[in-house]
Amino acid sequence: MPCKPMLLPHLSEEALRLNYWQCKDRADRTRWQALWLLAQGPVPKSQREVGKLLDRSHTWVGRLVRHYNAHGPQGVTTQKRAGASRGGTPATLDAQGMAALEHSLEHESPPGGGFWSGVKVTLWIGERMGVKPHRVTGWHYLCKLGYSEQVPRPSHSQAASKEEQVAFQKKS
Repeated sequence: MPCKPMLLPHLSEEALRLNYWQCKDRADRTRWQALWLLAQGPVPKSQREVGKLLDRSHTWVGRLVRHYNAHGPQGVTTQKRAGASRGGTPATLDAQGMAALEHSLEHESPPGGGFWSGVKVTLWIGERMGVKPHRVTGWHYLCKLGYSEQVPRPSHSQAASKEEQVAFQKKS
């Protein structure tokens, strides 16, 4: 016999439906949908049925139910991207750090010379903040500031020189 999960009445079925439809985060939206499906109708769906509908395992659904029952609606949202105020990690750079980074990107040369890259931004953050951030952190901050990867178009190894190209165009 399938396991019928017992949801504590933290929210009504209608409130679960509204949370599902209004949620912006994909992962949280799936969690709200699972809870809403579990609460629907006079005979609730089993964990296996909901897991199959959402392409999740029945154990995932069971963990979600236990977490929701223990923590209420606050336990449904994703914690790892929530920020320091809700149990996540604080951002490496605050607003002043972001402004300083943007100023450095526009007016200074990167550590080691050359062009700014994600690795060089990570080095800059490490020197400025006195921490050793993950190597991808620099790339994330470049994206936040609206920068994208800019590389010159590769040229063919046997391409003609400028003079040869001009001579060819004159003959045509």
